[in-house]
Amino acid sequence: MPGDSRLKPSTQRAFGSRKKRAWNKKAPATSAPSAAELESRPDPLDLPGTSTDDTVGPSLTSETLRVDAAYYSTAEQAQRVERSAQTKTVLSGKSATQRKFDLLGVSAECQTGDAGTDFLLGDMKVFNNFFAQAKCDKCDAKSLSVRKATDKEYGLAPQDEGYTDWLATHEGQRNIECNSGRMEVEAALTMFQRSWAKHGLRYTTVLSDGDSHTFHALSEAEVYGFIQIDKKDCINHVHKRMGAALRNLVDKKKAQGESLGGRGKLTQEKINKIANYYGYALRSNINDVPAMKRAVEATLLHMTSTDDAPKHSKCPEGASSWCKYNRALANGESPPSHKNALPACVGAALEPVFARLSDESLLARCCEGKTQNASENLHSVIWTQTSKNGNTSLESVKRAAAEAVAIYNQGRRATNESIAAKAGDEAAVVRFVGQLPAVHFRALRALMAHLCRICRLAHSRGWCERPLRLAHSLAFVVLRPPWEQVVAMARNARWHGRVLEILLLRGDWGESLPVFQNGGTPALPPRRPSRSSQQPPVDRSLLEAEWYWGDISREECSEKLKDAADGTFLVRDALDRGSGDYTLTLRVGGSNKLIKIYQRAGKYGFSEPLTFNSVPELISHYRRESLEHYNNFLNVRLLYPVSKYHQPDDEDQREWNVERVGQRLMETNREFLSRSRQFDQFHDQFNRLSQELQLKGQALQSFDEAAAMFEEQADLLRHFSRDCCSGEQDRRAVEENEALLQRRLALLREAQGRLADEVRASQAYYKQLEREINGLKLEVAQAAKQREKCQAWLQARGVPKDRINKLLQDSSGQQETAR
Repeated sequence: MPGDSRLKPSTQRAFGSRKKRAWNKKAPATSAPSAAELESRPDPLDLPGTSTDDTVGPSLTSETLRVDAAYYSTAEQAQRVERSAQTKTVLSGKSATQRKFDLLGVSAECQTGDAGTDFLLGDMKVFNNFFAQAKCDKCDAKSLSVRKATDKEYGLAPQDEGYTDWLATHEGQRNIECNSGRMEVEAALTMFQRSWAKHGLRYTTVLSDGDSHTFHALSEAEVYGFIQIDKKDCINHVHKRMGAALRNLVDKKKAQGESLGGRGKLTQEKINKIANYYGYALRSNINDVPAMKRAVEATLLHMTSTDDAPKHSKCPEGASSWCKYNRALANGESPPSHKNALPACVGAALEPVFARLSDESLLARCCEGKTQNASENLHSVIWTQTSKNGNTSLESVKRAAAEAVAIYNQGRRATNESIAAKAGDEAAVVRFVGQLPAVHFRALRALMAHLCRICRLAHSRGWCERPLRLAHSLAFVVLRPPWEQVVAMARNARWHGRVLEILLLRGDWGESLPVFQNGGTPALPPRRPSRSSQQPPVDRSLLEAEWYWGDISREECSEKLKDAADGTFLVRDALDRGSGDYTLTLRVGGSNKLIKIYQRAGKYGFSEPLTFNSVPELISHYRRESLEHYNNFLNVRLLYPVSKYHQPDDEDQREWNVERVGQRLMETNREFLSRSRQFDQFHDQFNRLSQELQLKGQALQSFDEAAAMFEEQADLLRHFSRDCCSGEQDRRAVEENEALLQRRLALLREAQGRLADEVRASQAYYKQLEREINGLKLEVAQAAKQREKCQAWLQARGVPKDRINKLLQDSSGQQETAR
């Protein structure tokens, strides 16, 4: 590609509404440089160094370091290629500013449309910027009505007296003459046109988000003469086009009386799924346009495949394919059914969308996988420093951009150090205070004089240290950012305190300060007496306990409990051995739980109050009782101690033979099958009971509604019996009806009570089944692991696979016979 830049910057518009406006302004063309200019120009490889921040930055590829053959001889090309490789090696060995800034180009515009900023980012640096302001608050004609309405100083209007003299001395903020829709184009033209004069390089590529206004303007302006500028698309924005196109398709068909949405069709969930597939097809085939196109087409065929007409010819093949159909074929399994296939009418409507978004020209523009993530993240940093909506001036945008760019160029640490160096210039800080408005200066002077008097009072009472705490405690009051940026107080607290300290100690506030101590640290508080001397001697019964392992590491403990059943436990010394505490390690739910055993005044326990006289007494208690009394989530007892006296003997392992392991395999297989059947039975009961509880819960709600209806009818009878019953016969009939209602209500309450008792009993059994299922699940997994170990041992000794299968079949037959 023509051009002598090793950089590939891009422009984008990040903020504000995008207005489609025609443009016809053509920038002057720039001719190719002469030989003298080429000889004297700076080497584009001599860019500033990288950051010293501790984060990882953008990686350097061969595409970012290249030499133009049109302007260099063969020797010069070889020299610059060598320097490029050296530069890449040096830069890749250093840590960059932030990985999120991994692009090389950005242009930002304010949402108000009146001010904007443009940036061009290099490998590690922002090296070009442009600030655009289309309005001036003081000299714009529209500000006249605002000035009269708010009675603020916005400048003079043309009809006001003295307007000519004021305008001659006024420095307006407007630096660009165009509407908001044209600002990005004008900013890009300005930056590209001055790139050669400012940096001695040309920008070769524009990374676009789909809007071609800027690219067409640069192409027609011929900013680099005959050298053409290339255009690439952000892969993230191309990915978003699929979701937008599908939603627009649904709305369009709905307006035409056709329905593509609804169950089994293009629901929002299905649209998101297709869009994600499309994005995966793009990102998994970077720099390969044919493969990218094939993957996009495979997405549509895969989503519309049915059992009668499978369409997986373009899906990846092999056991590692994302397509379940092709993966099953590669593994020799029967293909799964197509349950969620899109209807044929939906597939036909999707074909034009996929054809448009799989166009090779579009895929070629995004095939390099470039994104605008870095640009958007830089903009987010800028707009955290200033208000984005309203009351945003060119000065505030410049300041916010300067802070964000400083963080990007040299890292937050180096930026803070440079700020600290500026703050360390104490004379400059004091001089700056003298430039404050008179009202602000008088308020600050009164406050600082009061603080000086406080320092004298504290010094007279024996406090001779420097007033650092006083300065830092009041820094949030004196130096407070706007409310929308209140979070910045925490980030800048250190520097705020430093500035206030300089003002207090170096400023002239009309009050004298005492002489403070230079340095020196306050006396250390008395050390807490060690409890090691109070540690009771270890009980002999504890030392003899098989589950007490003493001083072993956590890793050793985990190894001993590996693949153990729930309820397996051991006790070891706590890390802080001088405290006399211990740690109970318990196997629960397939993982190890560490429970601290505290010791205070000869008593032991898991929490206050400590009631056990010894650790063996505590362990003995919880071998009978569940730990649920201590923790609701630990519904298990201490069942299986890991004995330090009965560890596997290496001599016994050496005596293992094929017959023994084969017998062990059969036993393990029988245990696995037994536990699996029991698990299936419990699981079926669990599911049936769950459905039954759901129905009974609905029945209880129905009882409540029926009871409320009967009570309402009884209230109505009592109400009308007082007002409408004039005769004895009517009164007797109402009383009979009321008594009938009460009897039926009593029967209803009785039936509801019986059902509630059944629900409570079922819930208790439901919880018991759940616990049994959880326990069996781990036992089944453990038996499966043991069976696999035995099979692996036999295979390693050369036992044929057929013989191993025969042992498994025999054990399965014995299990069936036992049943």
